[in-house]
Amino acid sequence: MDTAKLSKVLYEIAKPLGYRRKGNLFWKKGPELTMLIHLQGSQWCSAVYVNFGITPTALVTRSVAPSVGYWGRSDRALSLESPFRDAFDRLEMDTENKMAPEEMVDAFRWLLSYIESTYGDAEAVRAAEIARWGDDWGIIIDWANRRLKDPSEYWKGSTIPYYRKST
Repeated sequence: MDTAKLSKVLYEIAKPLGYRRKGNLFWKKGPELTMLIHLQGSQWCSAVYVNFGITPTALVTRSVAPSVGYWGRSDRALSLESPFRDAFDRLEMDTENKMAPEEMVDAFRWLLSYIESTYGDAEAVRAAEIARWGDDWGIIIDWANRRLKDPSEYWKGSTIPYYRKST
């Protein structure tokens, strides 16, 4: 699959819903949570993985959202029980670049709807996280318990540059 062409297809669907885009990264900032999608091309073949997730909006500190390594919660579209699981599977198995980007239109529409219904209500997400994890530790549970830390606390010693201070 040509990831650039697939990104254009996704952006045509996501832009009217308020998503921004930089390359293969899509995000929609909410007052408390930012919803994210990343189309990850395989380094070995033409297959594409669809990553999605959330992160606290307070941790989106630049004009572009952070990459997958910085998200508070992430998953792969293929891991979901959905009516489009076969489409996401074919996308991840398209090692010979035979799948047309347009074949993913309905699957992307479904995924965007799933993300909105699952993460669009910050207070419902907060309550669900606390019910599931209680007082555990992690970005999303810290956010849910209203004790979000400075990004440097979550990525001490990290080589990923998103939160690295300019000198």
